[in-house]
Amino acid sequence: FLSKPYNEAVLKAKISAHLRIRELTEQIKEKNNELTLHNSRWEREKNIVSHIFNRALEHNLSDCRSLRSHIAPASTFNGDILLSAPSPGGGLYVFLGDFTGHGLGASIGTLPIANSFDQLVNRHLSVGEIAYEFNRMLLTMLPDYMFCCATLLELNASGNSVQLWSGGLPDGYILAADGSIKEPIVSKNIPLGIESSEKFNKAFDIKKLEEGEKIILLTDGIIEAENPKGEFFTEQGFKETFTSGSTDPMSTLLERLSAFTQGAEQ
Repeated sequence: FLSKPYNEAVLKAKISAHLRIRELTEQIKEKNNELTLHNSRWEREKNIVSHIFNRALEHNLSDCRSLRSHIAPASTFNGDILLSAPSPGGGLYVFLGDFTGHGLGASIGTLPIANSFDQLVNRHLSVGEIAYEFNRMLLTMLPDYMFCCATLLELNASGNSVQLWSGGLPDGYILAADGSIKEPIVSKNIPLGIESSEKFNKAFDIKKLEEGEKIILLTDGIIEAENPKGEFFTEQGFKETFTSGSTDPMSTLLERLSAFTQGAEQ
């Protein structure tokens, strides 16, 4: 709308400003269209990759009364992996791993582990031999800066003996029947994907278990969980959970962790 009399210089300036606004609006519209297209492609690709990962990781025995797990990833893709499978001897194999990094890059390493786990279990290899095969595989596939902290165990059919191989994960624990700490499970090896096959240590520990005893394993997501103040849960906080014992140590730990984090973002 122009009211007379008007100033030619002001008119030209306003026309120029409106043309610039229109140009910027068109650019924004074009960028939004590009982002919408990119986002739809990303969603499609994410769904495809998520499907592949979910199929590859369908090894967690949710109906196995000897195994209980808690998995709470901060994002769709992450480097933590839990696998389990029945042993040909009637026992149970469990693999807990944590790849370096976060997001899709870290989760890529879980695929070859998941795809070969059943084959190695069916051969009834020792946990040291399975760790050796995983290490050899990751050496050929991963870049130098990636590796996998892991613990492998095989519980025998009677439930009174377990083979343990651990490399790089925080200390796990054998819990007494009353839920208190009986003995730590200390990592004695370096993570998978670092050591050459010639130098790799296949040795493993054998631990005897009494009636009602349990084994608890964890990745660093637990001890590095933060509260709203930015404080870590820490290994000490983890150990204190079992100081007085508990008939249900898993639930006790999760309740204590929830109270500590107070809903803070992971």
